[in-house]
Amino acid sequence: MKKENSKVQLTSTCPCCGSKAIDSWIKAGYPLFACSNCEHLFCDAGQDNDHIETVYSDDYFEGGGGGYSDYLQHQNALVRQGAKYAGVLNRHVKPGRILNIGSAAGFIQKGFEQKGWATVGVEPNRSMAEFAKNKLGVEVIHGAFEDLKNNDTDLAPFDAATLIQVLSHLREPVQCLQQIHGLLRPHGFLLIETWNRKSITARVFGKKWHQYNPPSVLHWYTKKHLESMLENSGFKVIEGGRPTKWISLGNGVSLIRHSLRDSTIGRIAASPLALIPKGLKVPYFMGDVFWMVGQKVD
Repeated sequence: MKKENSKVQLTSTCPCCGSKAIDSWIKAGYPLFACSNCEHLFCDAGQDNDHIETVYSDDYFEGGGGGYSDYLQHQNALVRQGAKYAGVLNRHVKPGRILNIGSAAGFIQKGFEQKGWATVGVEPNRSMAEFAKNKLGVEVIHGAFEDLKNNDTDLAPFDAATLIQVLSHLREPVQCLQQIHGLLRPHGFLLIETWNRKSITARVFGKKWHQYNPPSVLHWYTKKHLESMLENSGFKVIEGGRPTKWISLGNGVSLIRHSLRDSTIGRIAASPLALIPKGLKVPYFMGDVFWMVGQKVD
């Protein structure tokens, strides 16, 4: 693994367009590569067979750092978020069957069910999948979406699918989009929420932006690039926007401290940050999150 101050330049192949990519900087010991052709920025740290089990263990949902300090405390906010996104899709299609990829504890699924959708989740963390099934009563398949075989389950077809804060974590994003395309009915819909690496917030913080967080986060998108990816994968973008997210101060503080952990600013801010009430929920208005809806083109 390359050190932060290494002068050796590495190259890789862009997972989105196949062009040559050159490392831009090192984050947490991992090189981040910038594609020479498209706008993609990525980290190739997630190719090991045990990557998903290691990174998205129970500690990711309750250990803080680059994950969540307590994911389950976000239940009400995530249910509301799911209901809002269901309302977006309901403007285009009558509620039917929807696939929630990376469904975690099933909270967003529950929000879609409140708006009339029949949901199926896919979640690699066993504890989260079991919580969703046993506590919320939603249908969840335990496993990684990339490893899911259509003929192993009675999945397809779906009227819609979601990748809400998931696409940045997947090892092969283009393969994932193509796989979703095959699971949807003709003219089906895909809703994606992700972070915008060209946002004002991302530009202000630069390399210290809290979403530059490998090996959990592997890909960083712009609106233009994601739209191009969808079109190349058989979708037409029909709508988009910026959501109002609610986060707990505890999770926000955890992400900030994790991002700044090796910096002078991080050491100075450690004591003041420790005084912030962790359970308080606040709206996140920073503008670096966006959503996009694509419709399958046959």
